[in-house]
Parts: sequence; structure tokens; C-alpha cells
Amino acid sequence: LKKKQEENSRYDMLHKAPNLLSRFLGAPFPNGIRHSSSAPPSVTDQMIQYVNRECKGRHDQAIDVLRSGLGMFPEKQGIDFARLMAMTASIETDRSNWGEALSCSQLATSALTGAHVSADPMTAPTLLNCGSMMLRGFLAQGQDAEAKAAADSTAEALAGLGPPSGATRAASLGLRLASRHAAGDWEPASKLAEQLADASSQQSLSTAQQRGGPPLGLPQSFAALGQWHAAQRGAGPEAEAEAQAAFSQGVQPWHSVSLKGMEDAEARAACFVGQAGLAIRASQWEQAEECLGQALQVAEGISTDTHPRVVPILTQLGYVYSRSARVTFAEGLYRECAKILKLDVSRSTTWSLQPSPLHPNLVAMLAWRFHQLLAVMPNRGNEASSWEQLAQAMWAKTGAYGSEDSLSTTFGGAKHLSGQDHAGAGTVVALQLRRGLSVHFGMGV
Repeated sequence: LKKKQEENSRYDMLHKAPNLLSRFLGAPFPNGIRHSSSAPPSVTDQMIQYVNRECKGRHDQAIDVLRSGLGMFPEKQGIDFARLMAMTASIETDRSNWGEALSCSQLATSALTGAHVSADPMTAPTLLNCGSMMLRGFLAQGQDAEAKAAADSTAEALAGLGPPSGATRAASLGLRLASRHAAGDWEPASKLAEQLADASSQQSLSTAQQRGGPPLGLPQSFAALGQWHAAQRGAGPEAEAEAQAAFSQGVQPWHSVSLKGMEDAEARAACFVGQAGLAIRASQWEQAEECLGQALQVAEGISTDTHPRVVPILTQLGYVYSRSARVTFAEGLYRECAKILKLDVSRSTTWSLQPSPLHPNLVAMLAWRFHQLLAVMPNRGNEASSWEQLAQAMWAKTGAYGSEDSLSTTFGGAKHLSGQDHAGAGTVVALQLRRGLSVHFGMGV
């Protein structure tokens, strides 16, 4: 009797799901459930399009829609299950629910087995999206070793599909480069950057597109390559020119057919942030402001203007304002960032956010920049001291990144804005990874 009840329950779930989906998609399922265990690809596409179009910033609603589709695949196998599960991971990533995002990404990857799946044109985009989300989840939490393993396993899975197009290879190399750069593995990162520069050449990508291959994850690859070159402070103008070239490619409005445009759009915003970073380094404040404005427009278009992804952009913009005598605007932006992250300077030693939407080094950057601004303003000493304590508390959580240099070495001394302290070595803000990346002063890297 119990077995019969279970069978009836499964039958009800599978046959009621179409009616639930039709409510969201605006069209009935043709003929109910097909005889196979795979839903029609067009329905999967419609569900993903619906979530992209209608669920901006409404994560719970998006998850409900996707779960109703996932319930049609009790075997948890196949490209459609994998795409819906990866889309679920994307939603969890967007709300910084890293544990659930990683779990969903792994489930999606595990579902991509079998010859029929390997031959599907959506398998490579799905693998790349899952790899990107795992990389971001690990790096945002400071789990650099796990991030490297995830990038390598994604590359191996893609290699198992057969010879990749130039675009797919570039995307895979971009994930591996980002993981090595974040971990400070300079020599292997340098070799990967050379390979990525070759794979992302215009000739290779044009050939891939002529063959029908979509530009999978290209903004993320260009962001990783540009951030790598921007970090080579000892390599002179040539490295900056290479960084600028990569960022210029990355800000192009690429149209990816992958699961969701969110990851590529955020990487495109990251390239605008990269361009702004180069302008800040050259004290080109108007150019930096323009680039950050473009980055903000792209980032806010993905979800909302209060999403944590805008915090690194607003922090950089606040610094630009502070360097161009607009301290009131700068203070307003820093306070807005603190509001978004729910920062409370009165609890600096115990403040934590689980799951954290940003790596601690970006939170420390915000707090230190605010400290620097208040330190040169009259009668703001007590508040400046509170933000300094918060910055130090966050810096202590950055692990190997923070152990190599101090806050002042990285972002400048407390009196930097008044010209009485050095400006610091800086960091490379990797918006798509939700963390700052170290700069390198060695030559020949």
C-alpha cells in the first residue's frame, strides 16, 4: 500500500507540474508530460527566460519556479535537469548563499553524463556556468585551494567533450587564471595568461563564431586577463596596455547563450571597473568616474541598486570623489555601502556576515577608505577610529592575502588624502569574483 501511495504521489507531481509551470510561462504544456524523462528543451528555455525576465531581485519566486521544473526529473540526470539546477545555483549565487550554490552546481555537473548529453550543444555552456559559480563561491569565501580544484575539474570536464572551440577554451583558461591569480601563484598564472591571450585572439574567436560556437563566458575571460595584466605593477606601460586591451574587449555587449546573462553581465561590469582602476592609477579622475558610472549601470541592471555587487563600485567611486574634492558625495557613497552590507562600526570586533557577499578584503577596503576620508575632516576623529578598527578586523580575516601586506601598504596611510602619506600599492578589484586581487611588482612575470 505504501509503495502504491508513493507511485501515486510521483504521478501527481509529474502531471500537476505542467499546470504549475503554465501559470508562470503563460502557455499550457502541450499534451502534458512527454513519454521520456526529459522535458522539451523549449520548456526549459522558457522557464529560464521567465526567471531572467520576471524574477529580478525576487530570489524566492525564482527558486519556486525552478523547483517546479526540477520535480519533473526524479532521475536527476540529463541536460534539462542540469540546466535548471545550474540556474538554481545562479540564483543562490546572486544572493550569496554560497553553500547551496556550490551544492546545486555540483548536482548540475553530475547530471551531465552519457553520450547523448555530451553531444548536446548546451552541455559546454552549462559546465562553464557551474565552474564559474563554484570558482566565485570558493574565492569569495577565501577558499583558494578549492577554487583551483574547481577550475581544473571544469577544464577536465570540458576536455572530455572533445576538442573545444577557441571561445570555450578561452573561457576555461579564464577560470584557471583567475584561480591562480587569487591564490598568488604567479608563475603558473603567467603561463595561463599567455595561453588565454592566444585563445582569446580575435582570429580564434571569429573562427569559433563562424562555426556556430557562442562566445561562452568571454567577458569573464577578458576580465581575468585584464586583471592579471593590471596586477603586474613592475612590468611597466606594456602590461597596462595589455590590461586596457583586455578590458576593452570585455566591455563589449557579448550575447551569450549560456544559462543566464548574469555572470557575463557582472564580468562586463568588472571590465569597466578594471578600466576605472587603470584611470585611478594614472590620476585620471574624470575617466575613472565615467567608467565606474558605466559599471554601475550594468551592475544595477542585473538585479537591484542595493545588491552587494555594487559596493566595490561605489567604494571606488567614493575614492574618486574624495580625490577630486567632493568629500560630501564620497561620504554619502561610503555610508550607502555600509547600509547595503549592514555594517555597524560599534560591533567591529564581532561583525560577521554568513554567508558573506564579499571577500573580507573588499569590506576592509571600504572601511579603510572611509577611515581615510574621516581622518582628514575636522572633528571626525572618533568615527574615523571606529572605521579603522573595522578595517583591521576585516583585514585579519583575509588570510594569506592580508598577511603579505598591511592595510596602509595596500591602500595608503591614514593621512593619504591630505598628501601627508603614501598612496599604497593598491589592489585589483575583481568584481566578478567579489574580492580584491594582489598586485605584483616582480619583473618578467
